[in-house]
Amino acid sequence: MKKAFYQRTWFKNVIVIGIPAIISIIGILISIVESNTIKAVFIIFSVFSFLTLIAFMVYYSKQDDLLEEKILSLKKDNQDMKIILDHLELENKSNVQTINTITRFTEVWSKNINAFANDVKNTGTAFAKYWDKETLFNSVCEKCRDTIEAYVGRVDHMKVSVGFIEYILTDNDEEYVSFIAHSNPESTRPRAFGKREQLSECTYHYAQLMREKNSEIEVACNNEEIRRIFKLVSVGNDLAKYAQYIAIPVFCSQRKMLGIFQIVTKYDYVIVGDKVGLQSFAENKLIPFSNLIVLIEKISKGLYAKPIKG
Repeated sequence: MKKAFYQRTWFKNVIVIGIPAIISIIGILISIVESNTIKAVFIIFSVFSFLTLIAFMVYYSKQDDLLEEKILSLKKDNQDMKIILDHLELENKSNVQTINTITRFTEVWSKNINAFANDVKNTGTAFAKYWDKETLFNSVCEKCRDTIEAYVGRVDHMKVSVGFIEYILTDNDEEYVSFIAHSNPESTRPRAFGKREQLSECTYHYAQLMREKNSEIEVACNNEEIRRIFKLVSVGNDLAKYAQYIAIPVFCSQRKMLGIFQIVTKYDYVIVGDKVGLQSFAENKLIPFSNLIVLIEKISKGLYAKPIKG
């Protein structure tokens, strides 16, 4: 919008500098002239000029205040925009991470399945190495952790834990749980890792979810919520270190439970600050990884339906 002449900088300078100068000159003239009539005219003009200066100073002060408010508003908008752009950049990185992960998995898996098929064709059997289910589960957990870190923009493997706990139903209808996959190296995995326990005796929270046959994603966005749902499984277990928790029940298409895919963060590592946001993150970013767990299980059963060697 085009400014009026009185809003332009040059006019403001004329007013601020010119009127005091005119008043000063009038003061000099008043001291020189002897006619009272002329002095009265100069005084009236001087007062008028002074009032005019006050009016313009008030106007320009309000304009400066409005300008300052507008600048502050623009700065805030700029900061908000930067936050949004930073979030979109991190979200884009996590999406790229997920796409790259699935692409790499499919490339490797296709080669393994092809080798498996050739072996079966030539010998009638196949080596177990072609489809090591637990190794594949570990890879999914690792890549899920990497995606979380890409989304948050902070790499800290010791504070982000992704694991898969398998639900086992035996031929005798006995229920077991086994923590079979984790994103961390073996030396830093939870004490429950690798243990097979009867479901009825397991005190971990994931066992409770399995007993309830819970099919909904569960999230705890802070330590207070975690303390409400977790139990002390041993003396000295420190629940205060846990920051956020996500549990995704994993079912196959026949609604048969395969296990719990869970994410735990520690100390100050926060994925999303609010419960709704964390739930949305789990649904949009983590479900593809739990679906990979289902796919690995289905391919494993399909591949090794016949006897294997090795």
